[in-house]
Amino acid sequence: MAIAFAASPVVAAPDAKTVAAIDRGLEFLAKAQKENGCWSTAEFPGMTALALQAFLLAPEAASDHPEAVKKGLEFIRASAKPDGGIYDKGMANYNTSIALSTLLHADDDADLARIEAARKFLIGGQKHDPEKKTNDGGFGYEPEGRRSRPDLDNTVFAVESLALYRDKHEGEEAVGKE
Repeated sequence: MAIAFAASPVVAAPDAKTVAAIDRGLEFLAKAQKENGCWSTAEFPGMTALALQAFLLAPEAASDHPEAVKKGLEFIRASAKPDGGIYDKGMANYNTSIALSTLLHADDDADLARIEAARKFLIGGQKHDPEKKTNDGGFGYEPEGRRSRPDLDNTVFAVESLALYRDKHEGEEAVGKE
């Protein structure tokens, strides 16, 4: 029994000062959102996804900004491509990884097909070639081409999003290179 408690992280509820600081940050983000729902530029839906995570992962005591979240999620959804990725012109794995995590945190059944397509897109871009030491299971900015060389930054975002998918779909049979 003691082992089970030791393995579980203990997270204290944030104090009022911390909640107030989070509120100010969310207020700033809500005001900085562009008319089309993005933060940054349309080329990088991953940046919008990061801003959305600030809202989606904020403690319940923090301010509620449903319009900002709604517009941001609409932007992310509109950035989804037929190949399953969520990107604009480049950095497909990077943008898709962060957007996938955001859609998983949003937990909207309307996104189930989009989430599955993004997961398959990411898995398809994983580099694994036993003959090449540079292709040892990581992820690059792009699934193919010049920017497909795996690096730690892209690999971390991809693995985090795939692990979050796994955690949210525990007990379901997965399809793909797992």
